[in-house]
Amino acid sequence: MKFRNSETKSLLSEESDEVKEEVRVKRDAMDFGPGLDGEGEEEDASISLEEREREKKTAELQRYAHLLP
Repeated sequence: MKFRNSETKSLLSEESDEVKEEVRVKRDAMDFGPGLDGEGEEEDASISLEEREREKKTAELQRYAHLLP
């Protein structure tokens, strides 16, 4: 993931401000699926609370990965 994030960040830095804004808007509007934010559809009973928290944390890290140094 580090490599992917690094490459994505590099490619995005070469884009125009208009493209960067479009990416930001789309990223902020992303839906990481039901149950990850505690809202929406009923939670899957087969997924443990620990797994659900891990998925939620992963989704948040992916959403804001571009801000990491």
